[in-house]
Amino acid sequence: MRYCDNLRKLKGEIRKKQPRLLKSGVLLLDDNARPHSVTTTQNHIATLGWECLYPTSELAPSDFHLFPSWKKNLA
Repeated sequence: MRYCDNLRKLKGEIRKKQPRLLKSGVLLLDDNARPHSVTTTQNHIATLGWECLYPTSELAPSDFHLFPSWKKNLA
């Protein structure tokens, strides 16, 4: 699976550039898109020793509050 391959490459790059991050644990902020939420991917993330956090609406609110003029025009 392509996404799992990318995660494996990411772990290799982290190991080369910031190895202490792997020791302290990796918290992967991911969305719930189909390739990210299938059991195969979740199992792969677990074998990497990472924890996955899926954002909820409270964690990832719309950024319209940063651009009030856009919000007014879109309303």
